[in-house]
Amino acid sequence: MQSEINTLAGDTIANYKTVQSLGHEEKLFEKLNEMLTRQKNEEVKKSHVIAIAVGFGVAIQNVTFGILYLVIAELHYYFPHLNYADMFLAMFAVIFGGFSAAQASSMGPDLAKGIDAAEKIFKIVDTPSEINAIEDDLSKKSASHLKGEIEFRDVWFRYPQRLEQWVFKGLNLKINQNDTIAVVGESGQGKSTLISLIMRFYDPEFG
Repeated sequence: MQSEINTLAGDTIANYKTVQSLGHEEKLFEKLNEMLTRQKNEEVKKSHVIAIAVGFGVAIQNVTFGILYLVIAELHYYFPHLNYADMFLAMFAVIFGGFSAAQASSMGPDLAKGIDAAEKIFKIVDTPSEINAIEDDLSKKSASHLKGEIEFRDVWFRYPQRLEQWVFKGLNLKINQNDTIAVVGESGQGKSTLISLIMRFYDPEFG
């Protein structure tokens, strides 16, 4: 729900001119207000459950302390030779050891998420790159033949994350030496992709 609210609010703010020109401000505001109200009701229910659970946990803790104090008092009454300090030391060691174990176990889901994230990071790091500029022997290449021209010939390109969506389909573009050009267009039309291909952050599929 939170991600849907963020997406709706972000898209509305980013495209506020379009929203205003179409007269959809009130409609989007009502939709956002409905989503926020729904989330608020869900969070209120969760807070009630959490409050009851926390209160129950604290009650158990206090009852446990009371019972242990009573047991120690009874033991001290019937067995005066027992060491009073040692009994309290053992009691607190068991109680706080249990609290620490419970807190550690509550971090189990986060630990699993961290391990999963680390595996994804190392998988990306260990993936061999198709463009390996480090191992290229630049000493054998000369820049004397370069003319300062950039040319795209029937370039087809799509991002590895979105193989079903082509960004360029047969792009042809030539930039001559000493030319000054401007690349303009709406968001998602491939301006940044063009620069990424020139910088060779990616290689084209064809062309």
